[in-house]
Amino acid sequence: FQQYPYLTGPGAYDSLIYVGTDGYLHANDTFASGVLGNISAPISPGWHMAVAEEYYISSTNTWCIAFYVDGSFIGRSCQTNSVTQIFANGVFPYGFIGMGYTRGLPGGGSEWSFFNGVFAYIALYGRVLGDSDVMSIYQGNRVTNGLVAEYSGDTYSTSNGVWVDDVGNNNA
Repeated sequence: FQQYPYLTGPGAYDSLIYVGTDGYLHANDTFASGVLGNISAPISPGWHMAVAEEYYISSTNTWCIAFYVDGSFIGRSCQTNSVTQIFANGVFPYGFIGMGYTRGLPGGGSEWSFFNGVFAYIALYGRVLGDSDVMSIYQGNRVTNGLVAEYSGDTYSTSNGVWVDDVGNNNA
């Protein structure tokens, strides 16, 4: 596979979180057999926090995705006996934040979709977050247990509309 814009067609993309053309914030992943999740919540303009957790339960060979918006649990979806695309070894050599190929997904666009907004905080964890962890992050607290990497926009420039991580918090 090649990097954007050449990744096109079914099976060549993976959009974990996206704002759909239907005005909903969606969280899902895909299997060879279809979509895992399709968990969605209405979204309004303004600041929001979205958390999509994807994890594997080895004892039952089950893949799950859980979705939170603004600290509140929205839903969970699980499927057995099939690996999700985000964890398919070597199939997706690139990961994108702020864009995705959403054709064929619920509320998806016709091709590539791009986020039109600002990311103030991005964090990757090597463990499943609990409800209290998600709420704590939503309340502005830094949760470090299992933190793999983070980006925190510390300074907002009104001249160009960009958040800048000016203190080096771009890794854990």
